[in-house]
Amino acid sequence: MYPYWTLCRVEAEEVEFWQGDEERKHTRVRYLLTETGWMKEQLWS
Repeated sequence: MYPYWTLCRVEAEEVEFWQGDEERKHTRVRYLLTETGWMKEQLWS
């Protein structure tokens, strides 16, 4: 590791992904951290 690098740690409880499409058929997916693991939720497709 270089001495001029900065490290950050992120502990997410929620993550959202968006994927664009040339035909405007975009996809949005959200993952929520629960007591038993990650839950996937389809927001838009």
